[in-house]
Formats: sequence, structure tokens, C-alpha cells
Amino acid sequence: MKIVLEWGGLTTGCLGIAGSIFVYFHSDRKLKAQQKVLNDLQLELLSEERADKKKAHLNVECQKRGRVRMTSSLLMRGKVQPIM
Repeated sequence: MKIVLEWGGLTTGCLGIAGSIFVYFHSDRKLKAQQKVLNDLQLELLSEERADKKKAHLNVECQKRGRVRMTSSLLMRGKVQPIM
């Protein structure tokens, strides 16, 4: 009984420290995996945004001017410069 009283507190303390170290490394591994997934999603989103900036937005409007006659206009919006 004397050994349990002397070493019980030390054993409990060591088990507590070992448990907290295990929990730290386990949760750290989970966080790093989530961070990698989020970084991959951010990179994909940024590459899509860069591709969208390079695209031109075209709008076509058709108007009826009388029975037979129609006019159409092509409008280009976006960052892309027209080629002439």
C-alpha cells in the first residue's frame, strides 16, 4: 500500500501528460489534413477567378424595326481587349 501512495500521484501525472501529448498530435494531424484540403480548394477557386477575368462577356440584342426589318447589336463587356 505504501508503494501505491508514493508512486500513485507520479503515475497519474505521467499518464495525464502522455494523454495530453497524444491528443495534441492526433488533433494536429487532423487540422493539417483539413488545412491541406482548404488550401487546395482556395487554389482551385483562384485559378477559376483568373480564368474568368480573361473571358469576354458578349451580349447580343435584336430589335424589330417594322414588319421585316430587324437590327442587332453586339456588345462586348469584360477586361478582354477586342482584336481589330
